[in-house]
Amino acid sequence: LTLKNDPGYGTGAEVLRFFSKTPNWNPATINGKPVVSRFEKTVTFEVFEESDPVPTKHVVQNKVQTQTDVPPSFPGGLQSWSKYLQRNLDSDIVKRKGGPPGKYTVQVTFIVGVDGKIS
Repeated sequence: LTLKNDPGYGTGAEVLRFFSKTPNWNPATINGKPVVSRFEKTVTFEVFEESDPVPTKHVVQNKVQTQTDVPPSFPGGLQSWSKYLQRNLDSDIVKRKGGPPGKYTVQVTFIVGVDGKIS
């Protein structure tokens, strides 16, 4: 589990905390067999002006780093991933740490083992 960047205001630490607590993923496969694979996620914290009624939010994108027939995935698919993010990622960390309005993007790379554990 490695940060490719950390824009500060606690975002990098929050992303590492968040990913360290995720349940096991579905591993990538080649020819129908589970394989160890490298995977990358991008988490963007978006902070708005205090007067803006829109709350802080986050956006996540996928980028597969290796060639597999089927990339690793979060159990339950994209909808479950979105729910897990909403419930477990502290998207207000930037505001609490005094960060100004804007986007704060953290890229994290991790390995998904054949057992689904990330590291």
